[in-house]
Amino acid sequence: ASKIDLNGISIQPFAVSHLIKAIGILNDGQIFASIDIAENQTNICFLKGSVIQFHRELSLGGEQITRAISQENTKPVLRRLANEINRSFDYYKEQFNQAKIDRIFVSGSESSILNLAQYLSSALSSPVEILNVLSGIELGPALINSDKIKDDLPQITTSIGLALSGSREINFLIKHKQKHSVQLPFNLDKLLSKSLGNTVQISIA
Repeated sequence: ASKIDLNGISIQPFAVSHLIKAIGILNDGQIFASIDIAENQTNICFLKGSVIQFHRELSLGGEQITRAISQENTKPVLRRLANEINRSFDYYKEQFNQAKIDRIFVSGSESSILNLAQYLSSALSSPVEILNVLSGIELGPALINSDKIKDDLPQITTSIGLALSGSREINFLIKHKQKHSVQLPFNLDKLLSKSLGNTVQISIA
């Protein structure tokens, strides 16, 4: 078991917002769409600058895509994913009176599935980039030459965003329970090597 101090509880869209602020990939007023594909869900988040405007969660993720690949029947699953993403884009544009999305990024533990970004680019008729977390974050000496951390980055983008937030702005943990030490029934190293794609996340300090 690992012992940590529970500093706060936040949610995935706020983690994305803090990550964008840290790596500085957008200018104020630009519209950013984040497609975070985890094992069993996909989070779609629209931001103007670093301000969250709309978020939607889909109950479809990499596990279903990987299973379809193993069965050589990927088209129905990918078509469903693309259709739901397109519906979210259309809804956002209509509700927020936005004609276009300036940049679209894909991240998450399953975002590295072969050619997925290219498929989404075609389905959305817009360029889709894989989020490069290292573009604005300085690594310590123990990690700077580590190929493993680079390989694991898509899996821990949400975790990095939560760490950057420090639960300073919005914290769903009741105030008198903050800073309490808790025992977790898992290994912390394993936690950090896996995607934290759940809607509710634990911020650790």
